[in-house]
Amino acid sequence: MDNRLKVVNHVVALLVEAFEVAEQIRNAPESPVTSYLPAGLRRTFRRNARRIRRGMLQPLYLNLYTPKELAIILERTAARDEAIERGLVKLTRITQEIARVMEYQREELEEGTRVVYALARQRALEDGPDSKAAEFLRIFNELIVKGRELRTLKRRRKEPATSAPFTPPGADPHRLECDSIRAAQILTEPPGEKVLRFSMNEIETAEPPVVMRIGIGGRSWVGSFQRGTTECCTVQLMPGGAHLLVVSYGAAYIIEAVTCSLACIAGSDVTDVINVKEGGLRSLT
Repeated sequence: MDNRLKVVNHVVALLVEAFEVAEQIRNAPESPVTSYLPAGLRRTFRRNARRIRRGMLQPLYLNLYTPKELAIILERTAARDEAIERGLVKLTRITQEIARVMEYQREELEEGTRVVYALARQRALEDGPDSKAAEFLRIFNELIVKGRELRTLKRRRKEPATSAPFTPPGADPHRLECDSIRAAQILTEPPGEKVLRFSMNEIETAEPPVVMRIGIGGRSWVGSFQRGTTECCTVQLMPGGAHLLVVSYGAAYIIEAVTCSLACIAGSDVTDVINVKEGGLRSLT
């Protein structure tokens, strides 16, 4: 085979491999976690997932995920980022090899590209616009255009426009933001900070109120909620994100998420809260 065609064939094979690797990365397991985990954290995630499945570890925020759901998220995050790391190693190798060809065999590559283009064009004319040859020619033209754009930018000493940051498959910043607002822990000891108190006049109970820390980080606040008459206890974000539904053993309070003030009382005997994707939250009493 003509050395020029060997060079073109080598580069095309590298590009095909790069496309396949990119597709593997896009098809990696999805996880809502937005950060990429290095190897050490991936091991920690997998270890904690095993401990959760064995009942040795419980989720910190039980209103967010069940133990099974959290274990799945941990496992999928580790698997996703491991697939991304393997792909990036391959892509780095491919990029380095293409750069080597461009540095030492540029002339053969450019001449071979012209030969391949002429052959592809002739074959496309013979086989028609719906043929594989025509599809190859279209892709080949796109590569040529992109190459010219890059060379023009280089001559002008301008950097290409900054591309959008890579988003790991399944990464969901909105979901994590919502979780940071509704995450809740029942406190068994005085928190040593301001406690907002919520009660309802329609019921009397000898049981002490439930003290919860709601939110994470800067969104964290502490509330004391009078109990109701059932065993249902949870915190969920209402549709639209403007309000929280806090259920304290059946007593349901609608709280404004920003001001942490009471919007209304939704009953004292709520038995369950179902998160319905279409329609938002629905309480069953």
